[in-house]
Amino acid sequence: MVLERPRPDTSVAARLEGGQGRPCLCGPGHPSDAGSGLRPLSPKLNPQGGAIALGHPFGMTGARILCTLLNDLRSRDRSYGLETMCVGGGQGMAMIAERVS
Repeated sequence: MVLERPRPDTSVAARLEGGQGRPCLCGPGHPSDAGSGLRPLSPKLNPQGGAIALGHPFGMTGARILCTLLNDLRSRDRSYGLETMCVGGGQGMAMIAERVS
């Protein structure tokens, strides 16, 4: 399990792919955010789009997120990525993926 291992340094992760149970409809930079002091999210987070752009298929969101993550690691020739998933009943999961040659 991710939490049972030493905390990974996310700066080495080429990609952070997260599932959104309730995606934010407005964020840093949106006019409603004026003066909040929030910083833009990392460009590593869901660079191909998240659940709204790519879909949130019932029962297989984790597989969709993992395939997107692995395809991007291959296309960018990177080694590590982090997948987070929000699943039913308030549960959450995370997985660190390593691309091997």
